[in-house]
Amino acid sequence: DAEEKCFDKLSQRYYNVGETFESPKDGMIWDCTCIGSGRSKISCTTANRCHEGGSSYKIGDTWKRPHETGGYMLECVCLGNGKGEWTCKPVAERCYDNTAGTSYVVGETWEKSYQ
Repeated sequence: DAEEKCFDKLSQRYYNVGETFESPKDGMIWDCTCIGSGRSKISCTTANRCHEGGSSYKIGDTWKRPHETGGYMLECVCLGNGKGEWTCKPVAERCYDNTAGTSYVVGETWEKSYQ
């Protein structure tokens, strides 16, 4: 009795029952598992990934992207939460002192007269 395998048409490869693999489809990367069930069943999901800007990220991955309107960079992290959720926050690479019209790098200190 031969051990059941699943055939993935996209990668043209066979996988053993319980084996997981990545499969690109519809511009996203899917996490697939060979379930078998007597008919080479494959189950795929994007729940544990985030897709943004043409890239695929796993839970915990971080990336930078420009803010749509603000002209500054955002740092994003993939949360997943079963629905490809991600969140971004501004990357504070510089601090701006608007009253003095100067900017400083993170960690730099400066003196300011109190008005």
